[in-house]
Amino acid sequence: MRRYLFLFLSLLITVVQAAPGIKIDQELILPEDPLPFGKPAQLVITLEWLASNSLEPPAAKDLKVPQATTIDSYMVDKGSDGSYRKVSYHLLFTRFEPGSFEVGPVEISTSAGSVQSEKLTMTFAGSQPNEQDKPGEIRGAKPVVEISTVDFWKKAATYAGAALLLALALWALLHYSGLLDRLRSPKARALKRLRRLGKVEAEGEDTILECVDILRSYLNQAYGMATREATSKEIINLLILDNRASHLKDMTEELLVRGDRVKFAGATLSKPEAVDLREKLTSVLSEEKKVPQK
Repeated sequence: MRRYLFLFLSLLITVVQAAPGIKIDQELILPEDPLPFGKPAQLVITLEWLASNSLEPPAAKDLKVPQATTIDSYMVDKGSDGSYRKVSYHLLFTRFEPGSFEVGPVEISTSAGSVQSEKLTMTFAGSQPNEQDKPGEIRGAKPVVEISTVDFWKKAATYAGAALLLALALWALLHYSGLLDRLRSPKARALKRLRRLGKVEAEGEDTILECVDILRSYLNQAYGMATREATSKEIINLLILDNRASHLKDMTEELLVRGDRVKFAGATLSKPEAVDLREKLTSVLSEEKKVPQK
């Protein structure tokens, strides 16, 4: 008899040490039963103890459902009614393996000892086919497929080469058809002709006449002046009347006079003099701003 009494007292002491005055309840919340693949289950564990007990509950992140994947966890402190204090833990979890599953026990370690929730049973349905799925098709995780970077770089090089050839073909079309020159401004076209003229070994007379033609074309395209068939004197008069181009009057007058002497009087012009006039014209046109409209 004494032996049984001793065993009973030992068991009672163990229970008191493990959970001193803590009441535990658990509830399993399922949106569907059995639970479809991908949807979480929720285990709610509620602890209640005497308010006079200085017990500190653990953080929700310390609680885990064994053999399950915990998605989220949080604690709701329901406070005290003067006699008892109550908190509830909400553990959201799931499993990828279908079939029956025992939830718990979840061990909760407090400053006054440990308690465990009771085991609850539920069923995971696992992955189910949809109406649009093909026969034998498996949804869910797919096997890893290795992708070779060699094929990627080959395709990238092919596309880059094709884009480069297309760009070169477009540039050649614009350049040799004259469309590129038409897209340039009158100033850009004039300066381009002057640069080409500087690369050509020409006599001074040829250089001055080409400079005159470039200037006439520029005044026509940039300012809309009828300079193509006009005499030098008429061009000077146009510059005097058009205050937009008054800054070009001195350069134009000098160039036209020298050109007329070469063209009509048979005057000669040394190469250095012609180069000097070409460079002066290049400098003047380079400083040209956007031509204002009338």
